[in-house]
Amino acid sequence: MKSRALGNRPVNGMTLKQLDSLITKTVRRVIRAEIRLRVTRRNGIRKKFSRDFLATFGAWNDPRSAEEIVSEIYANRTTSSRNVEL
Repeated sequence: MKSRALGNRPVNGMTLKQLDSLITKTVRRVIRAEIRLRVTRRNGIRKKFSRDFLATFGAWNDPRSAEEIVSEIYANRTTSSRNVEL
């Protein structure tokens, strides 16, 4: 099938100017929808990250008493024989 320039002939009852306007509006609408979708997805990922990150904060859970934990820390300390100069 040969393609021919349409000139100013109507296409499905629309002039080329009307058709161009319709295509432009449709493309803009699709681009806006895609941007909204991407922003929504990104915000959802950020919210989940923030929620997961904040869940790592809070009270320390350990069955031992504070005194037992401190005793363990002191017991596991080591000294070094390195000579460090500042």
